[in-house]
Amino acid sequence: MANIVAELLKALDDNSKILSKELADKMMSSEINGVGLGTFVHITKAGIQFGHDGSNVGYCSRYIGLPGGNGAVIMVNSDNGFDFINEAVTVMGKEYDWSKFKLKL
Repeated sequence: MANIVAELLKALDDNSKILSKELADKMMSSEINGVGLGTFVHITKAGIQFGHDGSNVGYCSRYIGLPGGNGAVIMVNSDNGFDFINEAVTVMGKEYDWSKFKLKL
């Protein structure tokens, strides 16, 4: 999952050998209520932020991609892992100064 987020960030800058810039731009097009192709999109003054939460029996997950190549992928083997995920994103955000981004996905 982290490789996909990294390649999508590279593609947005037209530096990916796997994804085209045109596909990345389509994926980041906020078509309906902030939803792009396979991801939720937030346009900020700092640039495009994208991410998605997921869960199934036994796990919870979130990925985040931020302008400048920053991002995170967090997976927890628990049905109730989003409290941990939210805390982890908060800690990473403070450590890497993500204050300019909208991190609620």
